[in-house]
Amino acid sequence: VDSLLPAYTSPPLARIETTRGAFTIALETRWAPRTVRQFIENARNRIYDNTPVNDLQGGQMIVLGDRHGDESSLPPADVRDEYSPLRAEAGAVMWSLVSRDSGRGNFMIALTRLPYQDWRYPVFGQVREGLDVAHALPMADTIRTVQIVTPGVS
Repeated sequence: VDSLLPAYTSPPLARIETTRGAFTIALETRWAPRTVRQFIENARNRIYDNTPVNDLQGGQMIVLGDRHGDESSLPPADVRDEYSPLRAEAGAVMWSLVSRDSGRGNFMIALTRLPYQDWRYPVFGQVREGLDVAHALPMADTIRTVQIVTPGVS
């Protein structure tokens, strides 16, 4: 698992630019290296550029990352589930799953504490800046770009 990502002196960051502003996610390489690797690959391949907000989940969670909302725009390779002690706290970024080991690129952001989501979806990041921007995203709003910032790559 250690070979999946380079050693980082601090977590890699994803800066997500939307039509409402930007927010930054610290990616969790310790507990979710496979998921983070796929997320970074998707971002670098521009899979997330110009994708809509897919679902709002009653103001508790937003679903992002799928251009058509049916997974047809996502890479065909599924990522094996990675569960950790991380919880679905406000700002938690979770990998969306249809079934076991089925993560392909959709992701969700918890807007509040969601205890019923603990261990249901792998948590692979945390919004560090701009959670208010994520809260303000309406249905069908758009991610313009996702930029990966990797401080301290050794």
